[in-house]
Amino acid sequence: MRYDLAPSHNDQNKLGAAWLVLSGQTAARLAGVYVSAERPAPRHSIEGYCVASRLQETLGWFRLPLPHQPDRTMEVIVRVPRFDGLPLRPRHRMPVAVIGVDLAESRDAGVRQAGLKVLTDALGALSR
Repeated sequence: MRYDLAPSHNDQNKLGAAWLVLSGQTAARLAGVYVSAERPAPRHSIEGYCVASRLQETLGWFRLPLPHQPDRTMEVIVRVPRFDGLPLRPRHRMPVAVIGVDLAESRDAGVRQAGLKVLTDALGALSR
């Protein structure tokens, strides 16, 4: 799900209260993953996971939903796993392999390449 973020609520420090666990391009830098995108992510983009039971609370925290308009510069991408018992909390970001999968699903070739490299490295580490 993609939402536009109200500018007055664009504060990544509030994510802990919002039940959003960072992933994708938002978490890549925190995980030490270098992403060379063809087009840079919106400066105020936030991507993460939230369990279904906390989705409405999270959307309310950011005063969402607002209609999504692809040309805007602020965006929130919320991924809701089908399994509500997934232990997302208390982590701040998803594991590197999950970040890699999210990057690999991008339409941007540079982002997708970074995700595939993360996944290749993770599989290589398992075989050692």
